[in-house]
Amino acid sequence: MTDAAGHDNHIQVNKDRTMPRFPEMPSMLDTTSFEAEAAAIAALGNLKSEGPATARDLLRRIERAATVAGEPVLPFKHATLYAVLHELEFDGAVGQTRNPGERPTYSLASRGRALLTLGQERWRAAHLVIRAAGAATETARS
Repeated sequence: MTDAAGHDNHIQVNKDRTMPRFPEMPSMLDTTSFEAEAAAIAALGNLKSEGPATARDLLRRIERAATVAGEPVLPFKHATLYAVLHELEFDGAVGQTRNPGERPTYSLASRGRALLTLGQERWRAAHLVIRAAGAATETARS
């Protein structure tokens, strides 16, 4: 079978069956999405626990909390946090207030609380799966 450009879009598996070809190999671990989600969860969680903050102060608070938790390196870049804050604001998850001559201050909106709850559930479930996989591996080695 060929597409409009005349390229074969199937890989021959055997004489009787074919398997469709992906345009690109799908990525199981998309680091950009991971970083953005980590930054969003960190920002929303920190705004919930410590209250409104500028982006710079929010970054410092997240870094301090990560260090206290024994994770001195954040799983996202600083620029990612700024981009995520803009997306969260556009989505209505955070609000922004700006006084003349000052940096904007972000605060958690009710939509942000809902997104935080969903995000925490996703990460908690992923953590449990990873722990279970590790436990299964350790049991198999014994």
